[in-house]
Amino acid sequence: EVVSRDWSSDVCSSDLLRDAYRHRKAEARESNRRFVELGQAAGRIGAGDTDEMADALVVLGQGLNNPVLLGHDDRPALAARLSAAMVALLSPTN
Repeated sequence: EVVSRDWSSDVCSSDLLRDAYRHRKAEARESNRRFVELGQAAGRIGAGDTDEMADALVVLGQGLNNPVLLGHDDRPALAARLSAAMVALLSPTN
């Protein structure tokens, strides 16, 4: 959200691009919500508010889209820590 505000105000004044960004963000949230619902139904994801979990996945996903991690094959420890954080967030044992 902060990034989109900075991006839209400083870099881009195009309504078309802002609308496209909002649309893609809504699609990501819906996809993540469906993923959580299916995982909960299968007992593979813990109980909880599906919208909240979907939002958490959107935020984590945006964080994963970071130059510190992207394009670096030499960061297996960091990738493992981030994967463990996502598993802990969704774990049915929480």
